[in-house]
Amino acid sequence: MLCALNTGGEVVFAFNAMKGERYCCPDCRGTVIFRRGTKVKPHFAHKVKNVCLNNSSESMAHYNAKYVLAQRLLQKGYHVAVEQPIAQIQQRPDLIVNGTYAIEIQFSSIPLEVLQARTTGLEDQGYEVMWIVPEPKIYQRRMKLQQFQSACLNPVTRRLIAWSDEHQSLVGISEIQYIGGQWFIGNKRPMTVEELFRKSEEAATTRLYKLSDRRVERYIQMCRRQNNVHEPTLNAMYHLQWSQRQVNTMTGFILPHQLYIRTHSVAWQLQYCYMRKLGIAPSHHAHGLFQFRHFIHPSPNYQEIEKELFDSYRSVIQSIGMRQ
Repeated sequence: MLCALNTGGEVVFAFNAMKGERYCCPDCRGTVIFRRGTKVKPHFAHKVKNVCLNNSSESMAHYNAKYVLAQRLLQKGYHVAVEQPIAQIQQRPDLIVNGTYAIEIQFSSIPLEVLQARTTGLEDQGYEVMWIVPEPKIYQRRMKLQQFQSACLNPVTRRLIAWSDEHQSLVGISEIQYIGGQWFIGNKRPMTVEELFRKSEEAATTRLYKLSDRRVERYIQMCRRQNNVHEPTLNAMYHLQWSQRQVNTMTGFILPHQLYIRTHSVAWQLQYCYMRKLGIAPSHHAHGLFQFRHFIHPSPNYQEIEKELFDSYRSVIQSIGMRQ
């Protein structure tokens, strides 16, 4: 526990607590012990284990992030409530800042439905909700995100808020784009606590990004390893009678709205070209063509996303045709 009540009924943070003082739990009023050591940050623990809601276990990484973030917010003059229970929805966000912002620190994988339900519950109570996820490793702008991490990014601003366990600090990732599998690209930089509360404008349209021939070929090889004659990507490639070189040239374009779908760019772009060869309007089969990504933040209309993807890709292949 990060907070407890002193004998005067005042809320005391663990980093301000003193040995020898008496403290109790803000929820069950049971006695808590103040602990501080060389390997763990100061915290309170129930003297007697019970069913108190404030007695839930959490990882050391989660507690440390909550501890440091609360401390820095207080130092900057913000009002911070830690795990304040909200009776109407039976939720306890990690931090509530200035009575307006609910900050949730999520370091373990949880279902999207739980993320969305917790977000909606807090928003219905008037809070602006922010999720902080573990800092992903980045290799030359490429990063691997688990599903719960990608769900927490804002598709409009293309931002993700993360926490560096190594540096015990906030990290902002911007200009995020999806490139295939669990892989994304983005720009990472240190982030101040003040930046949490600055309104972010809609991100400018990202530049066109093209997968390398090696990455396109790797995806085709992955499809071949399935040993399925009906595999859609290989089926389209066969009926188009395209060589690997043609597939490399005509597909693998990462368009701005690729962020909103989970379908690999090579897969849907091959299908698009095959439908056009058959004289079928791809827009009539878009629901089967795209697997949409879901976020905790509101997404644009799916039909608008489909149209933007088709229009952008049509312009790309027309440009290739003119160059050839």
